[in-house]
Amino acid sequence: MTPTYGTDSNPLVWSIQYYDNSAFNLDRQYVQLLDASPSVTQLLAMGTYNNKTAMRYYYSARIAYSPGPGWVILNDPGAPGRSIGWHEIKAVIKSTTIDFYVDDVLAKSNVPYSSYEGKHTFDQCRIGSGFSSTSAAYYDDFSVAGGQ
Repeated sequence: MTPTYGTDSNPLVWSIQYYDNSAFNLDRQYVQLLDASPSVTQLLAMGTYNNKTAMRYYYSARIAYSPGPGWVILNDPGAPGRSIGWHEIKAVIKSTTIDFYVDDVLAKSNVPYSSYEGKHTFDQCRIGSGFSSTSAAYYDDFSVAGGQ
């Protein structure tokens, strides 16, 4: 992947189809965008995580790099809860904030990830959490598009 970043006028859109095989399972199943310079660093992740009780019922995302808030629950009003089947999880990465969507419904808006445009470039991706989980993971249609 070519190093890229999003702007307000030309956001970077990252999406993936995820098969949820249990609406309440405490899986750790997520995908990651990474920065490889000066060393491989996880910047963003999205999927399911088992850290907080509410994450049993909603999808989640992680902004791992300052000033990001860490794990966030994708549960803004109207956001769909977890259900068995295929779901699209999408991040629209702008200059300094990210909007997350689940099944094309805004699930968390204006999550901070950077203090200025272009601070973080995304140049690697990883499918799968790298952690053991209680069930198999199924992903499809991984896409990163747009940006500078």
